Amino acid sequence: MHAQGIQRVLSLLGDDEAQWYSFDIDKRMASEFKAYTRVPMFRGDARSSVEKAIGDARAASEPIVVHCSGGGGRCGLGLAIGAMASSELSVEDVKKEIEAYAKEIGTKRKVDLKKLQNLLTSGNAAGSK
Repeated sequence: MHAQGIQRVLSLLGDDEAQWYSFDIDKRMASEFKAYTRVPMFRGDARSSVEKAIGDARAASEPIVVHCSGGGGRCGLGLAIGAMASSELSVEDVKKEIEAYAKEIGTKRKVDLKKLQNLLTSGNAAGSK
Protein backbone atom coordinates (compact mmCIF):
# COMPACT_ATOMS: atom_id res chain seq x y z
CA MET A 1 0.00 0.00 0.00
CA HIS A 2 2.86 2.36 0.74
CA ALA A 3 4.12 2.00 -2.84
CA GLN A 4 0.74 3.26 -4.02
CA GLY A 5 0.84 6.28 -1.72
CA ILE A 6 -1.65 4.92 0.79
CA GLN A 7 -1.22 6.56 4.18
CA ARG A 8 -4.74 6.12 5.58
CA VAL A 9 -6.46 2.90 6.57
CA LEU A 10 -9.95 2.33 7.91
CA SER A 11 -10.27 -1.17 9.34
CA LEU A 12 -13.76 -2.53 9.96
CA LEU A 13 -12.52 -5.59 11.86
CA GLY A 14 -14.34 -6.52 15.04
CA ASP A 15 -12.43 -6.97 18.28
CA ASP A 16 -12.59 -10.75 17.86
CA GLU A 17 -11.05 -10.52 14.39
CA ALA A 18 -8.25 -8.23 15.57
CA GLN A 19 -7.28 -11.03 17.96
CA TRP A 20 -6.61 -13.41 15.03
CA TYR A 21 -3.19 -11.82 14.50
CA SER A 22 -0.10 -12.99 16.35
CA PHE A 23 0.76 -9.34 16.97
CA ASP A 24 -1.16 -6.22 17.97
CA ILE A 25 -2.68 -5.28 14.61
CA ASP A 26 -3.85 -1.88 15.82
CA LYS A 27 -0.43 -0.92 17.15
CA ARG A 28 1.34 -2.07 13.99
CA MET A 29 -1.05 -0.32 11.61
CA ALA A 30 -0.93 2.88 13.65
CA SER A 31 2.88 2.85 13.46
CA GLU A 32 2.96 2.18 9.71
CA PHE A 33 0.35 4.64 8.47
CA LYS A 34 -0.28 8.34 8.88
CA ALA A 35 -3.85 7.63 9.94
CA TYR A 36 -5.28 4.32 11.11
CA THR A 37 -8.76 3.81 12.51
CA ARG A 38 -10.43 0.53 13.47
CA VAL A 39 -14.19 0.62 13.83
CA PRO A 40 -16.19 -2.44 14.89
CA MET A 41 -19.36 -1.92 12.81
CA PHE A 42 -21.81 -3.72 15.10
CA ARG A 43 -21.54 -1.65 18.27
CA GLY A 44 -21.38 1.91 19.51
CA ASP A 45 -21.45 4.83 17.11
CA ALA A 46 -19.63 3.22 14.21
CA ARG A 47 -21.25 5.59 11.73
CA SER A 48 -19.60 8.72 13.16
CA SER A 49 -16.18 7.08 13.30
CA VAL A 50 -16.44 5.89 9.69
CA GLU A 51 -17.66 9.30 8.51
CA LYS A 52 -14.76 11.00 10.33
CA ALA A 53 -12.06 8.70 8.92
CA ILE A 54 -13.36 9.01 5.35
CA GLY A 55 -14.09 12.73 5.76
CA ASP A 56 -10.55 13.38 7.04
CA ALA A 57 -9.11 11.56 4.01
CA ARG A 58 -11.37 13.52 1.68
CA ALA A 59 -10.42 16.85 3.33
CA ALA A 60 -6.72 16.00 2.94
CA SER A 61 -7.27 14.84 -0.69
CA GLU A 62 -5.69 11.53 0.24
CA PRO A 63 -6.84 8.03 -0.64
CA ILE A 64 -7.99 5.70 2.13
CA VAL A 65 -8.09 1.91 2.18
CA VAL A 66 -11.26 0.51 3.73
CA HIS A 67 -11.09 -3.16 4.70
CA CYS A 68 -12.72 -5.89 6.72
CA SER A 69 -11.94 -9.59 7.00
CA GLY A 70 -13.84 -10.72 3.91
CA GLY A 71 -13.85 -7.56 1.84
CA GLY A 72 -17.51 -7.59 0.93
CA GLY A 73 -20.17 -6.74 3.47
CA ARG A 74 -18.67 -4.31 5.96
CA CYS A 75 -16.50 -2.66 3.30
CA GLY A 76 -19.62 -1.98 1.27
CA LEU A 77 -21.31 -0.51 4.34
CA GLY A 78 -18.31 1.67 5.17
CA LEU A 79 -18.07 2.95 1.63
CA ALA A 80 -21.82 3.63 1.60
CA ILE A 81 -21.61 5.67 4.80
CA GLY A 82 -18.70 7.65 3.36
CA ALA A 83 -20.53 8.25 0.09
CA MET A 84 -23.74 9.32 1.79
CA ALA A 85 -21.88 11.78 4.01
CA SER A 86 -20.64 13.65 0.94
CA SER A 87 -23.61 13.37 -1.40
CA GLU A 88 -27.36 13.51 -1.51
CA LEU A 89 -27.76 10.06 -3.00
CA SER A 90 -30.47 7.79 -1.66
CA VAL A 91 -29.63 4.58 0.15
CA GLU A 92 -30.66 2.59 -2.91
CA ASP A 93 -28.58 4.74 -5.30
CA VAL A 94 -25.48 4.47 -3.10
CA LYS A 95 -25.91 0.68 -3.01
CA LYS A 96 -26.19 0.55 -6.81
CA GLU A 97 -23.15 2.79 -7.35
CA ILE A 98 -20.88 0.88 -4.98
CA GLU A 99 -21.87 -2.52 -6.32
CA ALA A 100 -21.57 -1.38 -9.95
CA TYR A 101 -18.13 0.18 -9.40
CA ALA A 102 -16.90 -2.93 -7.59
CA LYS A 103 -18.03 -5.07 -10.51
CA GLU A 104 -16.34 -2.70 -12.95
CA ILE A 105 -12.97 -3.11 -11.19
CA GLY A 106 -13.38 -6.88 -10.84
CA THR A 107 -14.29 -7.24 -7.18
CA LYS A 108 -17.41 -7.65 -5.09
CA ARG A 109 -18.82 -5.23 -2.58
CA LYS A 110 -22.26 -5.78 -1.12
CA VAL A 111 -24.36 -3.19 0.61
CA ASP A 112 -26.93 -4.76 2.91
CA LEU A 113 -29.77 -2.23 2.98
CA LYS A 114 -31.05 -3.33 6.40
CA LYS A 115 -27.61 -2.95 7.99
CA LEU A 116 -27.10 0.37 6.21
CA GLN A 117 -30.43 1.63 7.55
CA ASN A 118 -29.35 0.47 11.02
CA LEU A 119 -26.13 2.47 10.67
CA LEU A 120 -28.08 5.54 9.61
CA THR A 121 -30.63 5.33 12.40
CA SER A 122 -28.78 3.83 15.38
CA GLY A 123 -25.15 4.40 14.45
CA ASN A 124 -24.15 0.74 14.08
CA ALA A 125 -24.95 -2.16 11.76
CA ALA A 126 -26.61 -4.20 14.50
CA GLY A 127 -29.22 -1.52 15.06
CA SER A 128 -28.49 -1.26 18.80
CA LYS A 129 -27.98 1.95 20.74
